Amino acid sequence: MGNNRNTKSRTLSSTSIVLYYALFAAIWIAASDNLLSWLIEDREWLKLLSMGKGFLFVALTSFLLYLLLNLKSRTETREERTVTSSRRLYWLFAFQILLMPLIPALLYSIHGHQIKQDSHNDLTALAKVKTEQIETWFKERIADGALMQNDQSFAQAVALINYGGSESTDAIQKPLQQLLQNKEYQSLIVLDSKKSPRLIYGHMPVHKTIIDSHSHGNIETHGILTGEKAIQTSWYWDENNHLYLDIHVPLIDMRLNQTVGTLIMTQDLQTTLLPQLQSWNGITNTGKTYLLQPHDDRLAFIQIPANDVTHTYATDRRYDENTAAILKLGMSDQPSSYEGKDIFGNSVIASYIPVKYSGWHLFVQQDQAEIYAPLYTLVYWITMVVFFAGLVVIFVVSLLWRQQQYTNQLEIQRQTNEKDRLLRHFFELPLFGMAITHTQTGRWIRINNQLADLLGYSQSEMAEQSLMTLTAEEYRAADAEAMRQMELDYSDGYLCEKQLRRKDGRLIFVNVDTRCVRAQNRSISFIISVIEDISQRKASEQQLKHQRNLYEMLSQTNQAIVHCQDREELFKQICQIAVEHGGLLFAFIGKYYKDINDIDVLHSFGDDNGFSSWITEHKKLQPELLTCTGAIQALMSQKDLIFNDYQNEPSTEPFHEIAHKAGIASAGYFIIREKNEIAGVLSLYSNAVDFFDAETQATINEMALDVSFALDNLNREHQLQESEQRFRSAIMNSPSPTVIYTESGTGLTLNSRWTELSGYDLTDMPSRSEWMKVVVPLQPDNPNLICDHEHRITAPVHNGEYLIHCKDGSERYWDMQSAPLGQNENGELLLLSMASDITERKIAEEKLKKSESLFHTLATFVPVGIFRLNLAGKLRYLNEFGTTLLQCSTDDLSHWLDALITEDRQQLLAHWLPALLNGIAGEMECRVCRDDGRYTWLVINASPEKNEHGETIGYIGSLTDITSQKTNEEILRQSATVFDHTREGIMITDTQTHILRVNPALIELFGYNEQELLHKTPTIFKSGQHSTEFYQMMWHAIETSGYWRGEIWNRRKDGELIPLIGSISSVHDDKQQLTHYVSVYTDIRQLKDSEAQLEHLARHDPLTQLPNRSLLSVNLAHALQLAARQQQRVALLMLDLDRFKDVNDSFGHQIGDVLLQEVAVRLRKRIRASDTICRLGGDEFTVLVEGNPDISAIDHMAEDILQLLTVPFHLPNGRDVIIGASIGVSLYPEHGNTPEDLLQQADAAMYRAKANGRSCFRYFSDELTLAAERRIDLEIRLRRAIELNELRVYFQPQIDIVSNRIIGAEALVRWQHPRLGLLMPDQFIPLAEETGLIVAMSDVVLEKACKDMVHLSPDLVISVNISAVEFNTRGLAKRVKAALQKSGLKPSRLELEITENVTISNPDITLETMKQLKDIGVRFLIDDFGTGYSALSYLKRFPFDGIKLDKSFVFAMEESENAKIIVENIIGLGKAYSLAVTAEGVETAEQLKRLKQYHCDEAQGYFIGKPVALDALNLALLQS
Repeated sequence: MGNNRNTKSRTLSSTSIVLYYALFAAIWIAASDNLLSWLIEDREWLKLLSMGKGFLFVALTSFLLYLLLNLKSRTETREERTVTSSRRLYWLFAFQILLMPLIPALLYSIHGHQIKQDSHNDLTALAKVKTEQIETWFKERIADGALMQNDQSFAQAVALINYGGSESTDAIQKPLQQLLQNKEYQSLIVLDSKKSPRLIYGHMPVHKTIIDSHSHGNIETHGILTGEKAIQTSWYWDENNHLYLDIHVPLIDMRLNQTVGTLIMTQDLQTTLLPQLQSWNGITNTGKTYLLQPHDDRLAFIQIPANDVTHTYATDRRYDENTAAILKLGMSDQPSSYEGKDIFGNSVIASYIPVKYSGWHLFVQQDQAEIYAPLYTLVYWITMVVFFAGLVVIFVVSLLWRQQQYTNQLEIQRQTNEKDRLLRHFFELPLFGMAITHTQTGRWIRINNQLADLLGYSQSEMAEQSLMTLTAEEYRAADAEAMRQMELDYSDGYLCEKQLRRKDGRLIFVNVDTRCVRAQNRSISFIISVIEDISQRKASEQQLKHQRNLYEMLSQTNQAIVHCQDREELFKQICQIAVEHGGLLFAFIGKYYKDINDIDVLHSFGDDNGFSSWITEHKKLQPELLTCTGAIQALMSQKDLIFNDYQNEPSTEPFHEIAHKAGIASAGYFIIREKNEIAGVLSLYSNAVDFFDAETQATINEMALDVSFALDNLNREHQLQESEQRFRSAIMNSPSPTVIYTESGTGLTLNSRWTELSGYDLTDMPSRSEWMKVVVPLQPDNPNLICDHEHRITAPVHNGEYLIHCKDGSERYWDMQSAPLGQNENGELLLLSMASDITERKIAEEKLKKSESLFHTLATFVPVGIFRLNLAGKLRYLNEFGTTLLQCSTDDLSHWLDALITEDRQQLLAHWLPALLNGIAGEMECRVCRDDGRYTWLVINASPEKNEHGETIGYIGSLTDITSQKTNEEILRQSATVFDHTREGIMITDTQTHILRVNPALIELFGYNEQELLHKTPTIFKSGQHSTEFYQMMWHAIETSGYWRGEIWNRRKDGELIPLIGSISSVHDDKQQLTHYVSVYTDIRQLKDSEAQLEHLARHDPLTQLPNRSLLSVNLAHALQLAARQQQRVALLMLDLDRFKDVNDSFGHQIGDVLLQEVAVRLRKRIRASDTICRLGGDEFTVLVEGNPDISAIDHMAEDILQLLTVPFHLPNGRDVIIGASIGVSLYPEHGNTPEDLLQQADAAMYRAKANGRSCFRYFSDELTLAAERRIDLEIRLRRAIELNELRVYFQPQIDIVSNRIIGAEALVRWQHPRLGLLMPDQFIPLAEETGLIVAMSDVVLEKACKDMVHLSPDLVISVNISAVEFNTRGLAKRVKAALQKSGLKPSRLELEITENVTISNPDITLETMKQLKDIGVRFLIDDFGTGYSALSYLKRFPFDGIKLDKSFVFAMEESENAKIIVENIIGLGKAYSLAVTAEGVETAEQLKRLKQYHCDEAQGYFIGKPVALDALNLALLQS
């Protein structure tokens, strides 16, 4: 049988090897082929790598087969542990082999993407450079044509040719010769008005004659400007593929305003433009540059190979599949990158960009094979290296594995020995007590000598102890809870302070740091405790506390003496104060009876743990014990007595044991005197040794004297009455039924307990004979039975047990005792009878008898194992079911626990059984190992078995099989945890969709309580937001696939609609019958709110809540699409607020924001609901008007908006402002077809409105586009002007009006434009300020002015204007100082002119800059004074040296008397502030005379001198 099994095992192993091999081969072939085809497109490389892949496959599979066969042979001989390690090593090798191809693939994936991205970036940069070269070159050619077109002398000379004039005049020859020589033109041809050639310069290409006869086609003719008089360009190639460009320049005679001829300038592209385009970064064989141009049925292109202009050629191709993608790029106006096939079908990566002014697109490409060639080579070699390295690694690992196993075993053994050595050394350190505790038994496994010495035990004795048993009782609960936290893996240890009991019984304070050591499964392996003795520190703390308690006790005693009115209350307060405030364990005050040498406890407080009652009981048996008590000794000696070490005091030796149990460590007895006689003793007990030091004794002596003083003031008779009342109260309030009667049987009194239990009072039972009628003696033979003829009682007797028929008909059982109580006033003996209610005990005994009869019956038939143990814990009974569970026989019960697994059996014998024998009943779960290897879970319960006297005679218990319960509990625990704690709402319904159960999350989600939902259907949540088809599709999905998931809207109890992600699953039983539906809902309200909020923030302006530019683009595009379909008009109004910057600068940005909000409110009131108002940013708004508005409606709306904005705005600072607006209007389809066009055109129209005086609206026109283009060109030229040193500084002299002497000059900038000539500041300064170029321009002017001024008269002062833009930056002072230092000009010769608006826009920065420059001597003037926000506060606040009167006031003096008054007042104002006044714009002698009359200081203007260059100014200075 065994041989067959082994043969079958070997067969399966061989099959496994084959399957492993087949699986590996299939995965390799499928994965590697797909990976190579995905990564490599080049066929040659693919073929090469496929061959290498095949060799690699053969090698790997051969090695894998070797490993499998070798593993198979080894597994038949090795042990189980070796087999496991070999299999792990095998899987490691297999994983490494499979990982080898992935390394090159990963390298290709990472570097391939980076190479492609770098290629895109390089080609894009190269395309941009080449495009800029073409555009620059092209614009220069057009500029040459424009220069010739503007040369009227040349045009007029050509016009004369039409009437027979000469072609050889200088007006024609000289410009053409200069153009031919300086600009490298191939030829220049002049055509007359009839397009006939009249003059040819240079070499005329062959194709020129051919083109005239149309033998060669024209690739493209593109107009740079519109109209018949615009310059035209023509591209050609000849029969040799030589490229040329013709520039057709119409020559216009401005006198006749007509075209008089044409100048054709021919440029050879092979020698001019194309050499610039052939350059390429690096070496490439496939790099090409194309100039592409799409036509109706063909694609024209010029191909320029990289670094090879000689092979440039031009041609055209009709559209096919290769040119389709290129055509799409050619039609695009946006630059981008391209990856795909080129015109010839090659795989390339390219970048393309449109070339302005030409109609061509530049296309720069490089073959992908060349780009990826280095990567392919790298991948190939890395693949080879990885392959051979993998083989070497696998071989080396295989050889070293055996040696490593042995080395690891030695290292583990060494580390184990080292750890044991370190642990032993650490344990022997004398700093702390240390112990290792067993987790199961709780006993110490190992302790050090320090801990044994600390607790007073030997090492062997300590092994029998545990930390819990030595811990004081009050600390054990906290320790148990901390241990439970560690067992539950909530913590890894705890730190606490507690008391441990030494072997000698003394408690010491220790600091215990407990930490557990866990195994890998997080179970506790053992526990380490570090114990530090802190008794000395605690003693110091106790001493301080003790002193505070003494002072508090004395204070409280004095207060008690003052407030107490009787002895009882006084003694009560004294004892309570001694315990609560004195820190004592117990206190009592005893009255001394000298004649009998006894004391009577008058009052006590505290817990003596039975010490006093023990003395009371034993003094009856041993009266001589009283003489040993400290109280009697103190009374007998008539002086205070102190026992500071009670346990070692010889005189108290009889009480040592009971005092130790009571925790008494020291005692003090202090005499209390009354009327100088000993009245009693104050006995005080403490749980601390040496408690009664000298300070304590003095304090308590003072306390005793105070009590004695108080007793002298109390009434003795009152004390006696109080004592009698206490006795009576004790009888009446006794917890036992009590009766007092005479010897003859007459009842005297019954206490309340008697009436409460029996229902009878004294009226019901006036005599003993009446009582005998309702009682039945249960022990009739008792000689002390209560009866009418009972014998005389002279001592306490036991009357026996009785059955009482209570008044309410119930029955009770009493145990009666009687004792003589003395005699009454008649000499008759009084008897006291007390009863103990034993009803419950009797009922229990009866039940026990009945249960005994049922026990054996139940033990036989119930499916529970029942057992009995004797007092020693030995099994004396086990029922039949129990033997089945424990797999033992009733004949031999000594081995009844052998079936339990070892761990549970040890736990039961070590903990559960000892606890049971110690009276601690409990249950324990344990496991029985069955024959099939599975466990049977049992619960063992046991409790003491008692006899009728309540004595324990054994233990009875049960064995219950809970295996199925354990399994179900685990399943239910997991399910309940998920159900109750998940954040998703869960609902379970039956097949009719009635709700059966919901979790707390669903109740919270929908707002219903559980009772409101049970047995309802989910339609209670229906929102009404979904159609019938929605629910039909949902149920169709559930019925067909058993599952549905999607977004759904439901309704809460309060009516709120909530969005949810819902999923519904159907649940089937084992028979595939539908049993339930489970629905899970996830609340996505926050997600929806966040999406809406983000959408709103992304599409709206946060200040005005108006739509922003993003939403405007969407709405405008949608409006244009709708208008195109319906053939309607769309209008776009762009508003720019006038004078808003002044408000912002004057009153701050917060006021400006309020103003923008008010503007938005007014605009909302005016526009229609169908229109859209947006804020683009700053002070710009737009209004989108849809619905096919006519021109009159648009005019009306624009007028209304202008009117709205001219109404004054009331600002929060109390000021009213009027701003106005400039509006530009663009229309669809009249002015454009795209959103970008309409926005650009509306913006241009708005700027035109501003230029026309503001507070008006203008429609877009083509002139605005041309103006914008000119403005952009001007900006570009201005940037180059600064770099090319085209700015010129002119100087306008300033004179002293009194002496008529030149005292200074103002530096004024001019721009020497290369084409437009000398430009004035108003033509470019605003643009410079807007673009930020003003800073660089001012630095140039300042540096030149300072440098030029150094060479003039040392008394001459130079004034330089500073823009507001410059003053808003903090670097102005630094730049001025640098210019002065570089030029060597004294700072006192420099004046900086600033406008009033500079001080308003940013006063803090302005003041800081002025102070820095004033400190070195620079002077400041207010320029254009009177035209801005003139304020006297600015003259006072800022350190100005002078003011410059604006020229508008000077001009107006000749026409207006008011102007004269203003001028005179401004001059007077300057004098008042000690400021020099300079008048600008003086152009007549009358103006100068008037200014002299007004005592103006200085003047400048055309009358005095125009702005001139430095040489002219120097000449004027010499002449003056």
